[in-house]
Amino acid sequence: MDSIQLLLLKPIIFTQWYPWPNRLAIPLKQRNVPGIYLLARFLDSPPNGHADPLCPNIVVIGETRRALRDRLRDFDNAAFGGSGNHSEGDRYRLMHYPNPLGALYVAVSPQSPLDWGYWISNSNEEIARQLSSGREDVVSTEDVIRFKEWFEQEASAKIKGEMSCAWIKFVERKLLLDYAIRHQKLPECNAE
Repeated sequence: MDSIQLLLLKPIIFTQWYPWPNRLAIPLKQRNVPGIYLLARFLDSPPNGHADPLCPNIVVIGETRRALRDRLRDFDNAAFGGSGNHSEGDRYRLMHYPNPLGALYVAVSPQSPLDWGYWISNSNEEIARQLSSGREDVVSTEDVIRFKEWFEQEASAKIKGEMSCAWIKFVERKLLLDYAIRHQKLPECNAE
């Protein structure tokens, strides 16, 4: 029987909650990359600190392989403009929430290739093995820099794209499952 090695998943850290009208206050470096986003409704102020992806106030757990800012704009167009390509935004609009704009908050978790924890590369196989084993202490700063340079300069778009898509989808699905287990339902505006 073949053995299965489980992927070590580092904690998925989200930003603080930002009021929807102030979403552009999310630092640009966190908005301009793919990742996971949470939308929640708070009639009062949200909790301080990093957003909790299991918070009962969450109405959407979403992902994008484009820049987060673009997907948030899609949601805004669908939820508040009545047009756009965002099914959760359409559902949000149809929920007829009181104060739909003022009570909405967003938090993001930008996902970098370096968050994946596991890479396949002929020239960096040993680095990948050490990083995926969780033994980052045995990987030198120079090795990490070398991997980053390889990934940015030499890895094909196909490798980057396929790995990025798979990782982001996995994280979103894991968070949806965790939420459903905790609350016995999906967030209100998520259909699946």
